[in-house]
Amino acid sequence: MKKNLLTVVVSVLSVLLMLFILAGCGKQGPAGPKGDQGDPGIQGESGADGENGKSAYELAVENGYKGTETEWLASLAGVKGEKGDKGDIGDNGIAGEDGKNGVDGVSIINAYVDETLHLWIVLSDGTMIDAGYVGVTVTPAPTTYTVKFVDYSGSVLKTESVEDGSSATAPTAPTRTGYRFIGWDKTFSNITSNITVTAQYVQQFTVTFKDYDGSVLKVQTVDSGASATPPVDPTRSDYEFSGWSGTYTAVTSDEIVIATYTQNASSATYTVTFYDYDGTTILGTSTVVEGNAATPPANPSKAGATFLGWSGNYTNVSQNESVVAIYNDCKNVFTVESVSGSIGNTVTVLVSIDGIVKTCGFDMTLYYDSSILELTSYDSNLDLDIVVNTQSLENGIILNFSAATEKTKSREIIALTFRIKNTTADATNVTIKMTSIKEIDGTAIVDSTCKFVEGVVKIQ
Repeated sequence: MKKNLLTVVVSVLSVLLMLFILAGCGKQGPAGPKGDQGDPGIQGESGADGENGKSAYELAVENGYKGTETEWLASLAGVKGEKGDKGDIGDNGIAGEDGKNGVDGVSIINAYVDETLHLWIVLSDGTMIDAGYVGVTVTPAPTTYTVKFVDYSGSVLKTESVEDGSSATAPTAPTRTGYRFIGWDKTFSNITSNITVTAQYVQQFTVTFKDYDGSVLKVQTVDSGASATPPVDPTRSDYEFSGWSGTYTAVTSDEIVIATYTQNASSATYTVTFYDYDGTTILGTSTVVEGNAATPPANPSKAGATFLGWSGNYTNVSQNESVVAIYNDCKNVFTVESVSGSIGNTVTVLVSIDGIVKTCGFDMTLYYDSSILELTSYDSNLDLDIVVNTQSLENGIILNFSAATEKTKSREIIALTFRIKNTTADATNVTIKMTSIKEIDGTAIVDSTCKFVEGVVKIQ
């Protein structure tokens, strides 16, 4: 307590002394000269450690940054600036002095791995360097050969590079007109050298088998020297097949082989009679087997006229036939078409004229066996240049026809349609004949200077 009171008294006295000094002092005098620096004071004791400072990232977080430190560091990088302008090219430097010639060097001329798997390098000066163990085996490049495939003409079909001991692959089999490809002239496996392989062919020929009438029964292509195989033996009414005429074995050319037959003893025969222009003078007769052709006599002659040929059927004969000689003074030839049909069916027969149709025309009558054929209709409008009038009879039809002017071309006059009656089971042929052929010349009716070819309806 006493100590405290003493302290207070000292303090008060200090204050009073200061006030006295201040009250008794005059104005402040000028500053005196700077005194000499005093001796350094004794170093004070070290102060306490301050708190650790915060990193920039921590300060950024305190100020609101959201993200990891790595992301913050990345955000500090600015956007890459644009590339600056290229600077001017500097002046060329002073050329340096030529260097001294180098000493001739050596080169590597070979390298190989020996049986101990060491790599040896051979230099151009003969030096051999052991580069040490390499632990690998070097396989030399394989040896290859060329295999060439050519056609018969020498044209190249394929070229192939093949390793030693391997096999080549052939191209697609080639073709050659008139020949068949049969393979290659040598093998092309285990190749040990360059080779050329050539296509091989065999020539081929055609063998045609025909029937007696020329119809083709079979066509076969065979290799040269080989044989064709005939077709099944053909048949022919009233004949027996007897074999083939022609070569079809060991063939060396194109061949045509014809079927041959032997006539049966019971085959039907017919007589073909050849008449002169008058229709009564017989020039010759020929007996032929059904289906065969008759042989006409020597060509006849007529004063002031030239023989032109025969009017009538004498080929593929199926009934007795009458054939008339035709001369160039015969103005007209009338023909009735021959047809075939079955019982109960209908057939159409055309009647035509080859010659001159006069203005006044012709008048004729066609006859047939009405017990076998029934005329069901006829068409007389086949040629609009010809006027045809018709009148049917019990077993025929009368035709009267003419033209506005004379016509000289071959024309069809009328088409007759017949029905083959069921009562004709025993009949085989029906002949359509023409009689009473008259030519109207002006006002006169005279016999026509024409010839007539009869038609046949063959019952099958």
